[in-house]
Amino acid sequence: MTEQEKKIKRYVNAIERELRLPLKAKARINGDIGTDIHARLEKGQSIDEIIAEMGTPQEVAAGFNEEMQDQLLPKGSPWRWVFLIAAILAGGAALLSILPFLLFYFQSSGMGVIGGADGPTAIFITGAANFLAPMLTPLWLAVPFILGCCAACVLLRWGQNGPRAKHTLALMFSAAALLCWLLLGILSLWQVSSAAGAAVLSWKTLLFQLFNLMLLPSFWLPVVTLCIAARRRKTASPRQ
Repeated sequence: MTEQEKKIKRYVNAIERELRLPLKAKARINGDIGTDIHARLEKGQSIDEIIAEMGTPQEVAAGFNEEMQDQLLPKGSPWRWVFLIAAILAGGAALLSILPFLLFYFQSSGMGVIGGADGPTAIFITGAANFLAPMLTPLWLAVPFILGCCAACVLLRWGQNGPRAKHTLALMFSAAALLCWLLLGILSLWQVSSAAGAAVLSWKTLLFQLFNLMLLPSFWLPVVTLCIAARRRKTASPRQ
């Protein structure tokens, strides 16, 4: 690729980044600008002269955005950064909760040997059966919440008139969050009851406790984003 071709590519890509239009419209504009630039090059103009005449990428993109206002995509709500920061903090808190246990477990776990002199020897790590127990609750609180925050970021970035593919992505994040919440919740409650020496909880008791914990952000945030994403996906244009 020549230096001239690199300049053209950088210029066209910079314009495309400033466009707030659907992908098909961006691709068409990208092709039109490339054709226009090559036509001017054939007439003897240099790439620097062409760029100077056409204007900065921001100016060119602003003209297209104004001309095609009926297809203009939302700029994106700044609130999405709040959810992004919340997801990072939740992940960091979960990691800080799990890391000390992991360090303590690997330092204190002993090695044992089972078997007779005339039989095969089996090596095991003591306490391995309860390895996941202290990790379930932090994961239960963090993973669904992080996935819900990802869904919220997508919805706030693209808005109500965003492409259908983005609404589908938010829908998938939300569904995965709710599935993780349910599975990790059941496992966590079961581990707590077993560690306390209580009888195995019945399904009714498990469901009752899960219902009481539905006020946690790790549950209601994915529910809200799931409903919004499903509604927006249903009304989105198939061409988006």
